[in-house]
Amino acid sequence: MHEAMQLWRGAEDEIDEGPPQSKADWYASMDEDAPLTGVHDGWGWRVQTLGMARGYSEETGSYGDVVPDPPIALVRTRFGISFSINIDGFRAFKKGSYTKPNAYQYDQMLQPLVNDLVELARGVHMRVHQIQLGRAERELVHGHLHSVILDYMARIKNCGHRALASELDFCLYCKMRHSFISIPEGFEVEDYELRDPHAYLQAKYDWLEHPDQRNRLYKANGTRWTILDQVSGFYGNTSCPVDAMHVFSTGTTQWLVNQLIVASGMLGPLYAGQPEDEQPGARFNRGLSRVILPSFCSWIPPSLGKVTKSVKSEQWFHLVPLLPVLLYDAWRDGRAIPAICVPRGDKRTRAYKHQQRTAKLVLDHRRRIYQHCGDPEDPPPTLGDCHTSRHLLPFYRNCLRYCTGHSLIHDNSVSISSARLEIDLLSRCASTFARMNFHLSPNWHIGTHIEVFVHKYGCARNSWCFSCERANKVMINTHHNGHGLGTLETTMLRGYLKKMEIIRILRQLQAIPNPTEDDQATIQAILESMRTGPERETYRGMLDEVLAGEVIGTWDHEIF
Repeated sequence: MHEAMQLWRGAEDEIDEGPPQSKADWYASMDEDAPLTGVHDGWGWRVQTLGMARGYSEETGSYGDVVPDPPIALVRTRFGISFSINIDGFRAFKKGSYTKPNAYQYDQMLQPLVNDLVELARGVHMRVHQIQLGRAERELVHGHLHSVILDYMARIKNCGHRALASELDFCLYCKMRHSFISIPEGFEVEDYELRDPHAYLQAKYDWLEHPDQRNRLYKANGTRWTILDQVSGFYGNTSCPVDAMHVFSTGTTQWLVNQLIVASGMLGPLYAGQPEDEQPGARFNRGLSRVILPSFCSWIPPSLGKVTKSVKSEQWFHLVPLLPVLLYDAWRDGRAIPAICVPRGDKRTRAYKHQQRTAKLVLDHRRRIYQHCGDPEDPPPTLGDCHTSRHLLPFYRNCLRYCTGHSLIHDNSVSISSARLEIDLLSRCASTFARMNFHLSPNWHIGTHIEVFVHKYGCARNSWCFSCERANKVMINTHHNGHGLGTLETTMLRGYLKKMEIIRILRQLQAIPNPTEDDQATIQAILESMRTGPERETYRGMLDEVLAGEVIGTWDHEIF
């Protein structure tokens, strides 16, 4: 494992315990067209510092990370580990009234993980097998929490941020108001006021240290302290990258197809009396049925009749490259899309009711904007100003912007220049939809923050939840003899907790300075009872080495 962890290194990545590279130096030395394929291609890989500790500084009067002097880059050491952690929730109990854990309960669940991360940041002596030596040696191993990969709801839970419905703090990354997603200004990236991670961390500790003012501080700062804030180097708004799977596939793509195209009636009849089999919706489904997908596409894109049902993120992902052709075939008149307006439909139809409902939502947002920063001399917004535009050609052109930007950001060879183009396309797409009075979800704004995380972590596939959730699916599909709804997982968890408690007791017994015969007998009995414990694995590995003639058998009862 130690040798496999060094395969990423290039000619310039020497193990010399040198200083970390700064973010500015990375930008100065990086070619804008160079691909950012691996996580080691981003600037966040080489700025990780070994041995950091989080605490209170008397000099600055605030909380932060203490960096050792001189600083040493984690990736320029032999035994440095960079962690990316995915946290997801599932129903773990079959019976009883299941409820989500509150903040205190959730912190208690994560406390063992956080303790290990804190210890690894300081350095932990471990037995590391090395091929060159042919045996395991005790080495000082350091770890650093590089990223926490979460969907947006889990990100709110683990970072302590307020919910998406909050007007002032709906975005984890900047201070944009929620109501601004109804106007083009809500998607102009160059005007974003990004959150300062150090001030954000200080606001968390202010919440922690003032129990009697927590409600006021939570509303004022939009955040609260969580157990992960003990880990050095972790800042919620910089260490939790935008998850392309949930923000785009099940976020903006689903919203575009489900809400803006289907529910609003953009694929309805283009004129009264149009034959049903010639309507855009029928053409769309016929075109989709003729598509032949590659063998690796295990989930085919949904037809129009299934977009409102449970659709996998992979299905939405595979639909995006097909949308330009399918929409063109659905709306074309001959070889061109006509410059017409799609009829709003009869007042009794679902499409018309959807248009009225979304117009009211847009109106609510714009009224809040008018109250916050509107000019008193300007007339207040009205419902008539918020009806969606039905012009077909601009709508199709904007869909092309989205599909192009989506493809660029998911490219494994994405670069600084292509990421800039992608953000420009997505920003212009969302701004145009807002100008056309379409109601957009918060994901359209959150997705415009992905450029900075592409620079830090590489292409979007390095920081999305797809691979993590696929691993969860493998565990869920494990044979469980008919025990569903978390029964198997609960049994495994109980066994794990019992084993950890036995190991804790065993370590306390082994730490006795002068053990009696009774103590030694108890230790031996516990060791023999732990048939699947770490002691058995240690002895089995040592036995294999002795039988192979690689080492001389030296036995002890200490657990490493």
